[in-house]
Amino acid sequence: MNDLETHMQLLHNSTSENKCPHCQFVFKARKNLYEHVRNFHPSNQGEYKDNKQTLVCSICNQKFFYMRDLHSHFKSHHPDITLSFQENIFHSVEDFELWKAEIERETQSHFSKKSGDQQLVDGRICMRFYCHRSGVFEPKKDRMRRVKNIGSQKIGKTCPAYITAYKKTVLDVTEIQVHYQSVHVGHKCEVARLPLSQNEKVELAGHMNLGVPKSHVLNSLRKTYSPTKRLSLTHRKDLHNICRDYKINEDDVFHQNDAMSVDIRVRQMLKEDENSILVYKPVDESLAEYPLIKKEDFLLAIMNHAQLKLLQLYGGNIIMIDSTHGTNQYGYQLTTLMVNDANHEGFPVAIMYSSKTTAETFYVFFMQIKKRCNFKPLVFMSDDDPAFYNAFANVFGEVETRLLCSWHVIRAWNMNLNAKIQNKEERNVVKNNLMTILQETDLETFTQHCKVFIENLIAFEKTQAFGEYFQNYYMNRVEQWAYCYRVGSQINTNMKVERWHREIKYEEADGKVIKRLDKSLGIVLKTIAKKLIGRIISLERSKLTSRLSEIRKRHDAAKTLSEKSGIEMEPKKAWIVFSSKANTSKSYLEPYNVTYEKECSCEIRCNDCNICIHKFSCTCHDYSIRFVICKHIHFVVQHFNCHDLNKQPGSFTNSNDDLTIDIDEEDINHNEEHAAISGELKKNVISDLDQKKALTFSKLQSLLSRCQSPEITAEELDTVITGINAINCRLDAVSANRR
Repeated sequence: MNDLETHMQLLHNSTSENKCPHCQFVFKARKNLYEHVRNFHPSNQGEYKDNKQTLVCSICNQKFFYMRDLHSHFKSHHPDITLSFQENIFHSVEDFELWKAEIERETQSHFSKKSGDQQLVDGRICMRFYCHRSGVFEPKKDRMRRVKNIGSQKIGKTCPAYITAYKKTVLDVTEIQVHYQSVHVGHKCEVARLPLSQNEKVELAGHMNLGVPKSHVLNSLRKTYSPTKRLSLTHRKDLHNICRDYKINEDDVFHQNDAMSVDIRVRQMLKEDENSILVYKPVDESLAEYPLIKKEDFLLAIMNHAQLKLLQLYGGNIIMIDSTHGTNQYGYQLTTLMVNDANHEGFPVAIMYSSKTTAETFYVFFMQIKKRCNFKPLVFMSDDDPAFYNAFANVFGEVETRLLCSWHVIRAWNMNLNAKIQNKEERNVVKNNLMTILQETDLETFTQHCKVFIENLIAFEKTQAFGEYFQNYYMNRVEQWAYCYRVGSQINTNMKVERWHREIKYEEADGKVIKRLDKSLGIVLKTIAKKLIGRIISLERSKLTSRLSEIRKRHDAAKTLSEKSGIEMEPKKAWIVFSSKANTSKSYLEPYNVTYEKECSCEIRCNDCNICIHKFSCTCHDYSIRFVICKHIHFVVQHFNCHDLNKQPGSFTNSNDDLTIDIDEEDINHNEEHAAISGELKKNVISDLDQKKALTFSKLQSLLSRCQSPEITAEELDTVITGINAINCRLDAVSANRR
């Protein structure tokens, strides 16, 4: 019989009999025929699917079908290696799993299944566990990620260590018979090669599910470091994978497709009683109301009810706006409109994701805000992008004071200095002169300095290019950047918006690139909620803000001034205080004028001196530009008899002074603000357990009805199964943390 005939008879025989072509024995099962040929006709076993011989000796590379054949091979061909066999019986799955975890920890190894459980003829269930280092690494064709530096976990051969468990249940009595071979061959048992156990993953998932930052989780693991524990080698990528597998922080993912997930989230928000969506335009859709917005543009702007109330209360003073990148993988910019609250802390009152940052885009943003709140600020602060102000002025009209962020102005100057002036010494001289001009608060002195400065720049060839740039781009709008035009405006930089964007990207997102837009949106909304809670705390407990902290520092600095540093020019009305300039090495003293203004009772105050920020004014930068109760004002209060200026708390009003505050009106505003923020925070909170159970049951019933619908597709069912698995994983994590 030739090889083809043998192959056809063995593998493609249509009869129910399985006859050996070499000795004519007949077998009922094909697998018995295979075993017969291997035992009695070994020279012909190549006729039986060589690719099924997946077990490879880790020493001599000989291949085998079954693990018992591999063990026999070690005994006969490698007698220097002694395998160790043992048998155990357990009466519950839990006991078996505890034993397996114990021997894995002791031997620094791991056993995993390569296939599902097998139902045997006698009713037993067979579970086979192999050493996780056994096998060959076969990368996917479209694999993009590189192999780890330590190489694949697979050794390309078969380790003889294994566990086989036979489970049998009779009348609710379970017996698990275990066969275990413990000797590993072909690799070292290394802790670094082990995966985290299921219990360890559940424990870590439980911590992160409660909001414990990954850095804190890692720090706690480092405190209990042990070289024999895989848990001690946990790194940030492990935690990232656990979050992915247990769907932690996946509350914002409503669909695998990012665009659909965002769309589902927005549709849900549109159905809420207090709709917080200002505008939503997905890609490939159009806005009939705004024809300049193209179909390929994306827009999503949000302002909830609490943000609206804050804009109504504080939008008449200062507003700030800026955009940032890096919040998604599509290049959409995140734009934030911000106001100063009663503590002079920045608060975001509206946000917008947009594919473009043009005047047309911002026009839509501001028009939708105007439909809910028509306000008129005194000060508009932005960077040097004209699109912000042009769009705002087109919607709300011109503002009294338009300012550029000083930080952005100085950065633009430095960039052009480096490009246009090559000599470092000359560049430093020009830079110092620029800062002197920028910080000059006297208008007449500023004008004279600018004239001389530009004449000197243009007169020299090496500085002429920068002189022309400065004259053309900045001298025609000095009121937007010079300190002398922003005295008393209470703002100097846009750092509050920058700080807000940094909080989103580096604190809430752990400094990682946020790829999905739905996750980015979720992070922003959660950060807004966090700011709302912070504002509630400030209203309830008078939180120590950064500005109040700066005021305390100035209070202490005033104590270092000599008693002779001040002169009273007009009794209880005007003083001159001499002190050196801050952040300079100059030893001479500068005179600063302190003047008594009006009685007020606002939240920005020094309790030790019993004064608020509006009671006195000073000509120094600390007060006139940075809006802090400076050391000169503290000095006057500490060394001159100003106690009779402190009236008892009451209602102080003055129609001619926008800085004074009516206490009764302030209380009303705080109550309205508190009610709006509390309502927003409690909007989706259900405190009653029975209500939660009823809501959960209702949602499950609705899901069950959808699953039973004849119109449901296989893809939709797969989505349901994936979601249920994720829910079970998170429940395990929460339960483990509770225990």
